[in-house]
Amino acid sequence: MNYLLIFLGGGLGSVCRFGISRLITTGTFTFPYATLTSNILASLILAISVYHLPKGESGWLPYFLVIGFCGGFSTFSTFSHELVLLLQNGNWIQGILYLLISVACGVGCIWMLAVK
Repeated sequence: MNYLLIFLGGGLGSVCRFGISRLITTGTFTFPYATLTSNILASLILAISVYHLPKGESGWLPYFLVIGFCGGFSTFSTFSHELVLLLQNGNWIQGILYLLISVACGVGCIWMLAVK
């Protein structure tokens, strides 16, 4: 049953990530706002889920939301690809900003909600 929950959550997360990409992407690659948005939101949802669900929760929600949805909604591979594209195109400042903003915001979401 847990595999099914992860499968369903991951599929929903992937579709939501695609939807954000369709809403935000303008057609030409300038800055990866869609991936940045998805990854920050996934970090926020994961932090809320991990630190604000009742402790010892053994029901369906951790499998569906934390592992499935957040895993499908966030994307390290696309982040890596887009970062390399920025750097290959000589957009070093944008690339470094993308790297720093992605890590700072992703870790920051977790940190802010983990600190009691």
